[in-house]
Amino acid sequence: DKHQHERGIQFRRDLQRILQLQQPLGPPPRKKPGKTWDDPNLQNERDKHKIDICKHEFLPVRTELMRIAREASEWIRYSGFLDSKDVFVSSREYFETEILEKQWMNDPCLIP
Repeated sequence: DKHQHERGIQFRRDLQRILQLQQPLGPPPRKKPGKTWDDPNLQNERDKHKIDICKHEFLPVRTELMRIAREASEWIRYSGFLDSKDVFVSSREYFETEILEKQWMNDPCLIP
């Protein structure tokens, strides 16, 4: 969407400034998660170790991950961390509302 594109541009500008780069950063490469192997046998072996975190059998792991995410979200938002002079967040409003409040506080497996 348009806003995501604009946030991406702003993030790259901010990163360029922080890193003191002379050349602008281009868009990040798009890549499907997980490496694809040329050897089908190796690919099958690697795929055996992948899990679907939303499956019921992984509920205890997901519960612990969500506990940690929620705790981290609350600490970042309410501890004053973001107000520190040593912390810079590109698109702070988006980070607080979309990432910390929505994504980190809500189990992605329960979102319709």
